[in-house]
Amino acid sequence: NWVVDKQEEDKLKNIVKKRYYQTAHDINTAAKLSDDEIKKIRSGYLKRCKEYDAAYPNKDLAIVIPIYNCVDLFPQLMESVLKLSMSNEIFLIDDGSTDGTTELCQEYAKSNPHVFCFSQSNKGAGVARNSVIPLITAKYTYFVDADDEVDIKALTEAVNFGIINNHDLVLAKYKIHFHDKDTYRGMWNDDEAIWTQLKQADTNDDKKALSSKLINYPWNRVIKTKLLHDENIFFGKTVVHNDVPYHWHSIIAAKNIGIYDNAICYHRKFEKRQQITNITDARRLMVLEAYRYTHELIKGYQAYPLIFKSWEKFIRDLINWAKSRIPEEHLKTYGQRQKQIINELEAVKL
Repeated sequence: NWVVDKQEEDKLKNIVKKRYYQTAHDINTAAKLSDDEIKKIRSGYLKRCKEYDAAYPNKDLAIVIPIYNCVDLFPQLMESVLKLSMSNEIFLIDDGSTDGTTELCQEYAKSNPHVFCFSQSNKGAGVARNSVIPLITAKYTYFVDADDEVDIKALTEAVNFGIINNHDLVLAKYKIHFHDKDTYRGMWNDDEAIWTQLKQADTNDDKKALSSKLINYPWNRVIKTKLLHDENIFFGKTVVHNDVPYHWHSIIAAKNIGIYDNAICYHRKFEKRQQITNITDARRLMVLEAYRYTHELIKGYQAYPLIFKSWEKFIRDLINWAKSRIPEEHLKTYGQRQKQIINELEAVKL
């Protein structure tokens, strides 16, 4: 009650109530307590649970959009997702924008009861996404970038596909939009080859082993929110490479992976506009933290041996790729840490 009362907006109070109800429901289910037993522990508890459940409607899909200085392209994405016919909630997290994006996000939230707006100083998309994960109430969650495009028909089909088959992770195809030339292509060639095998995979273990090889894009999957919450799946806190933990953790934790054979996201690539992939300053050193954090997450899972070869290759390729983008004054330290990582991986193989 104290936390609920501290929320400034009524609609945020209601979503917090719903999340408390969902958490209480999970605890009560796990404890296998009868209603009579619960009443003895705390009078009025069940009544309050019912009240909190009714405070906010059930949702099928949550869309999480971190935004930084994207006032020109972001409205196109919002026009699409606001047309979704399925019950949804949309979380906008402004990451310290200075171009009018902040005000635009606030206006969307004021005009739409299912849109929530949050702001933070510039900390990166990973921290922005993490900040709202505990608030998500919907059955499934989709993370997308503010400068990308979404096929809402395909997104709706992917979520329904997940609901019907009880998938806790639904992988989907994507397309690349070269913004400056206004041309499109399908998935990158390596991902296309993996996808062909994924469609033929019979077991969940086979799907894990194959899907771990896909590029670590967050918008090529829809995840069941219960998996997100139960397994504490978050993004990295680093400005760059924050997608790495989400990719590997969501795949290794998934117990029922579905393959949706259509593109949901049209990912924009820019030649002139700044993108995270183009960063070549000291922030690129954060690749080392991305490795450390992700490895700690996944090595305790039973499925770790299934994905280890893919993980080892991914890390070797990633740290080699990042090395050419490390400032010269940091190369010695980076090289030393790179050797340590290789030795750690070699020790796992032994």
